[in-house]
Parts: sequence; structure tokens; C-alpha cells
Amino acid sequence: MDGTTIWSFKDDTVIANPRGIAVEDMENVYITNGDQNNVTVISPDRTQSKQLLSQADGLKIPTATQYDRKQNRLLVANYVEKAFLFDISYLNKAII
Repeated sequence: MDGTTIWSFKDDTVIANPRGIAVEDMENVYITNGDQNNVTVISPDRTQSKQLLSQADGLKIPTATQYDRKQNRLLVANYVEKAFLFDISYLNKAII
């Protein structure tokens, strides 16, 4: 609440234009990238990252994301056209 940084990640090759962020129960961080048309997942310790979803999955300028803890699903909303709901339960054991 005092504006203290508690977590940061900087790698322009992975995240160039972040638009949305969500964190799930295992503390993996999901970032939507508008310019790259993808969702990247970052490990809690920030040492690993990988592209989880891409334009091939229907992403077109993704702008927002929300994690549903009860259903273990990730909602990703595009700037244009559709929003998508992805089941990420298979990722629970180890994202990266």
C-alpha cells in the first residue's frame, strides 16, 4: 500500500508491450503482450519464462487476462473480436 516494489521482471525479448497480468495459486504470473499477440508465463522466482498462448490460439492484440482459481482457467480478452477461456489445469504441476 505504500508503493514499495515487491516484484519486477524486465526482458524486452519476452515482454515488449504488457497489457494484462494475472497470478495463479502457484504464483506463476501470466502477462498478455499486445504487440506479440501472446500470453507469457513467468515463474514465481522470475528465472524462467515461456510463451503459453499465441496468435495460433486465437489471440489478436490481447489486452486483459483474469485467472479463475475455482476452475483453474485463464480468461484472455482481445482488443478486437473475441475473448477466450483456456483450461490451464494441466499446467498445475510445473509451468516451466
